[in-house]
Amino acid sequence: MAMVASLENRQIMIEVMEETQRTLSQLSELQDLQRNYITRLIENLKILLAYINETIPLNAIKLGCPFHNIKEACLVREAQLIIKTNDGKMLVQPLSELEAEKIIMIIEESLPTINRLIAAKKQILEERVDLLEHFLLMMNPVENFYLSKDSF
Repeated sequence: MAMVASLENRQIMIEVMEETQRTLSQLSELQDLQRNYITRLIENLKILLAYINETIPLNAIKLGCPFHNIKEACLVREAQLIIKTNDGKMLVQPLSELEAEKIIMIIEESLPTINRLIAAKKQILEERVDLLEHFLLMMNPVENFYLSKDSF
């Protein structure tokens, strides 16, 4: 009877160990995916930040640990977090060196500002194109005159 219980315990232990191995394998795969996605997100963020070429202010309180004693925080080109502490120190932290949770929070907080800045750039470009189109229409008679046989 003790032998049967011992065999059952071994079988249970083997099943538990196999389940643990499967879970660890899945965990490893998920960590690799997370790392890959974070890297891709940061690279895309760098492109956006280079395009808008503006400093994106962040809520310093939301940064939390390990960023204590923060007066100001912002996101700049090259996807770097710039932190100004209450005692006047400036810290530069690449997003790629932060925990995934912090990176996600920073991206979530910065996207509305980035979208607003991109929309403003689009508006300026649309207005400029409209103005140029208007100038071309105004210059069309000059072009027609020059191309006509009656020109000097």
